[in-house]
Amino acid sequence: NITLVDNAIVTVNFGETMKSSIQGTVYVDNTGNGTKDTTDRVISGVTMKLTGVDGQGNAVSMETVTDANGNYVFIVEAGVYDLSEVQPTMYSDGADNLGSLEGTATNDKVTGIEVLSAEDGQDYNFGELGGSISGVVFNDANNNKTQDTSEVIMSGVKVTVKDTAGNILGEVTTGADGKYEVLGLAFGTYVVTEEIPTNYGVTTTNPLN
Repeated sequence: NITLVDNAIVTVNFGETMKSSIQGTVYVDNTGNGTKDTTDRVISGVTMKLTGVDGQGNAVSMETVTDANGNYVFIVEAGVYDLSEVQPTMYSDGADNLGSLEGTATNDKVTGIEVLSAEDGQDYNFGELGGSISGVVFNDANNNKTQDTSEVIMSGVKVTVKDTAGNILGEVTTGADGKYEVLGLAFGTYVVTEEIPTNYGVTTTNPLN
């Protein structure tokens, strides 16, 4: 409460600050180039943590998980923050990227992110490395379940990779060399199915677990 006496003049100022953010994506670095590309698979459900001190000296500790698009966001006030990722157990560790407000990057962590009012710290991305499933489709002329040197490859054949719940994780067609590859898969068990070409029968296991 403010009490005015004897013609006193009291000045009351109000300082305001706009909210800011620190955000990014957790993804599978299919090419291993250390950068999130448009074809990279994203990872949902990854725990992200933010700690630090705001501009008034208040300690800050927040936690969230990546959404269905692999994205996360922390809404913060001006301050200095440390950002960290809890390594997803089904992937190997990949490269981590400094975002637009910079900081110091170490493994699965960025420290010293200085945030001012109304600033958005974007592209604090964390890359992971997954496995791949690949192979070739060929004309098994002698029906021995093995690709012999004289047997020709088959292009344009559709191959589907599903998880054990039946969710499609990759759908590709063989190239001119008869080969296919599905990248960015978490460690686990998958079902690989070939769409049998017209007028052909299967000599190898289809689907393959």
